[in-house]
Amino acid sequence: PERIAATLAGSDVLLDGRPVTEQLDAATGHAALRAAHPNLHVVSLSWFGLSGPYRDYAATDSVISEYQAVITFSPGPPEQRRGINRWHPTFPMGCYECRQGWLGITVLTPDQWRNWCDLLGRNDIAEEARFATSPQRLEAAEELEAIYGPILKTRTAREWFEEGLRRRIPLVEVPSMADLLSEPVHQGRGAFGTVRIGQAEFRAPVLPQHLNETPPAATGIAPRAGADDAMKLPEPRPRTPAAAASDLPLAGLRIVDMAMGWAGPLTTRQMADLGAEVIKIEGRAYPDWWRGHDYSAQAIKDWVYETRLNFNALNRNKHGITLDLTRPDGADLARKLVMTADAVVENYSQGVLPKLGLDYPALVKIKPDLVMVTMPAFAAGTAWAETRAYGSTLEQGSGLPSITGEEGWPPTMNHVAGGDPNGGFNAGAALIAALLHKKRTGRGQLIDLSQVECMFPLAASGIIAQSYTGKPPRRWGNRHPLFVPHGAFRCRGSAHGAGEDAWVVVAVTSDDAFRRLCKVINRPDLSDDPRLATAEGRRADEDRIEQAITTWTEGQSADDAMTILQSAGIAAGVARGFNELITGETHLLARGFWQEIDRPVLGRHWQPTPAFRENAQPYAIRFPAPTLGQYTREVLTRVLKMSNSDLD
Repeated sequence: PERIAATLAGSDVLLDGRPVTEQLDAATGHAALRAAHPNLHVVSLSWFGLSGPYRDYAATDSVISEYQAVITFSPGPPEQRRGINRWHPTFPMGCYECRQGWLGITVLTPDQWRNWCDLLGRNDIAEEARFATSPQRLEAAEELEAIYGPILKTRTAREWFEEGLRRRIPLVEVPSMADLLSEPVHQGRGAFGTVRIGQAEFRAPVLPQHLNETPPAATGIAPRAGADDAMKLPEPRPRTPAAAASDLPLAGLRIVDMAMGWAGPLTTRQMADLGAEVIKIEGRAYPDWWRGHDYSAQAIKDWVYETRLNFNALNRNKHGITLDLTRPDGADLARKLVMTADAVVENYSQGVLPKLGLDYPALVKIKPDLVMVTMPAFAAGTAWAETRAYGSTLEQGSGLPSITGEEGWPPTMNHVAGGDPNGGFNAGAALIAALLHKKRTGRGQLIDLSQVECMFPLAASGIIAQSYTGKPPRRWGNRHPLFVPHGAFRCRGSAHGAGEDAWVVVAVTSDDAFRRLCKVINRPDLSDDPRLATAEGRRADEDRIEQAITTWTEGQSADDAMTILQSAGIAAGVARGFNELITGETHLLARGFWQEIDRPVLGRHWQPTPAFRENAQPYAIRFPAPTLGQYTREVLTRVLKMSNSDLD
């Protein structure tokens, strides 16, 4: 205890991942630590937070996969999985075998569909009315795959990818772990560094935040347990007077948001939620594409573009203005706004902002201390910089699909667009780091965030295995390399209306937990079998164990199964759908996770709070997402001092 106290006295931040009971303990918990060290920032990390009915639940990554942090991956009703690599409403999308390698495909817009058909030499199907929209194509998926599946096998995945690059179609090669590590584009970026632990060393992803003034370390040493016990303790930090209370941590910062869709707006939403003034620029001719694609006369009359939940979830707490950046006066107003701001975030296609005179080299001339985040799919300045990409393309290009799914499956995607929120989270962290550097030094910088590199940490186990052993890891599906049994098990139904499609995730993390599981499901024969006493032994008979669990869970509702298993100290959680998370998830409701707000056109609706809290309280959603151009007059008069006559 004395050494811990001395260490904390010389530290700025404590990351506390102890069991919740210890974090809340009167003698050693957060209240006591803050009393002893008033300048210490304590970051509590726990499965379900420090309050709510699930507070003390046992958990693993799989058990919490439907909860707070991960809800950001579904800002609105999620796209429904229709099978391996199939989600409504996007088609074609998936991983397809070629003469050599696998090709990741995402075709969404009418132009992409026509270009895709032309690439395949099948312009005839491009003209068929029954294939005109993406949902229509999904309904005809098997028919279309039978057409282009054989065509894809006439060329290599790299050849198709390079042709797609020329035609601006979202195609990408789906690499194996070996391909990923040897790819010159990633090597040139320094995406992988050497890690040493003891006598061992391997290649692994470095931090994907490429800050040009303050880059992360490219190599590192992972310590063995106790390796630094003899190190000199840090000098105690002087106690400083408490700063004046501010409503929100980032109050006083101004960020110009020139981002659309998911990744960029999520970056700026994090800043807005924490109090920064975010000015979102759209154009009436080029609005944020997550407002939708239907701009027919009737849709405009009905204000359909103001009703999309995805747009509204990602753009709350922001001030939205409209400027036509293709006109000199519109671009000039944007530059004047940048001169008043601390940072700019953009995720335009490569080449757009340079043509408008709004890229970093142009803006830094008028704002030398500017912090700017640019978010290409593949980094600027590389051979792949012009790759057209969606979040699905990023996952495909990361190699993650090659190590997920069952053995024998094609490369298997985990999410309809998982690359987008990963990019947004990483860009937010990078922006905070750059703003801290600016506060300390007065110098701004460019953050060149390659979004595909943000996916590499999710594939780290496969990358490290390939580097160290020369072979990729086994594909486990819903099973786990350490926990046996582990998976999702069908239930009778959920107490909150999930109907037939009800599942509970179960993770047995120790031999003792397996014995408790056997007692719960009334299978003493499994508990008494000495061959099943260890995870290694259970692995050999995992099919039989899973069937025993399924027999029990099929007689329970998913909620009852979770409650019974958790009462026995077994990690378990209901795999809920998005709507069920809003209406029936008692833990989220108890924690005040959902906030109801009102907005013109859309009306009252629920918004998820950030997964992080301050002093146990959720950050308030102060105002809804802007309607198109809602704050144009207010921002340009307040910030740029424009007269009403000029605005008119």
